[in-house]
Amino acid sequence: MDIVLYIGLGILDALAMLLLIMKLFKLPIWTYRYKIGGFVLFIAVFSYIIRIVLEVPQIDLPLQYILLALFLRLAVKIKLHLAAFMCGAGITAYAVLQMVLYFIFQYTGIMSVTVVQQSMGWLVYLLQATSILSAYLISYGLYRFNLGFSFIPSPPHDFYSKEDYLSDHNYVLVIGNVISVITICLTLVLLYRANPLGLLVLAIMNYAMLYYFSKRREDHDSRKPVEMPGNPNKGG
Repeated sequence: MDIVLYIGLGILDALAMLLLIMKLFKLPIWTYRYKIGGFVLFIAVFSYIIRIVLEVPQIDLPLQYILLALFLRLAVKIKLHLAAFMCGAGITAYAVLQMVLYFIFQYTGIMSVTVVQQSMGWLVYLLQATSILSAYLISYGLYRFNLGFSFIPSPPHDFYSKEDYLSDHNYVLVIGNVISVITICLTLVLLYRANPLGLLVLAIMNYAMLYYFSKRREDHDSRKPVEMPGNPNKGG
């Protein structure tokens, strides 16, 4: 029964994270519904093997980050540096959501710090279920009110054109990817030390930086149509 519940919640959890990732950047969901369905089933089983069978939960988050980025690259056809940036933003947003809910439960006396290090149990499932529901509501709100960032081009992307990663519009994304990788590594340390406050602060800081980079890229792209009409005047 625990296996079925764990994998069932794992499927809903992976779907919540993926919806949040894609809706933060105004990307379509329904077009990729079958691919998404297969992927969330795979990642739920994969997480169960890593956390419960092999008993190495510490590596679950970084592996999920890699798998999510690869899914966006191979199945959705998004350029890898953009996919990695999207995953970093979505995962940290989801982490902030989970930690806020944890502190609400802790304040009410329902949960203690031990929940952070556990993989199974009804308190873990309670935190997971409320996080999933909240992520679904946020994703729907982003869709319903047309919120989020639009600088990620609609897939499939052109993989034959050479990408300049040091250009004005790309280097902020590369920096964001590096910050996300560092954050995930620090998250492993904080999880090992059962430090939920540190996790919350780290997740908020990382998401704030990724939000700033996203806003900067959005502003850069929005200025392009304004600057382009001035070019012909330079020649005549």
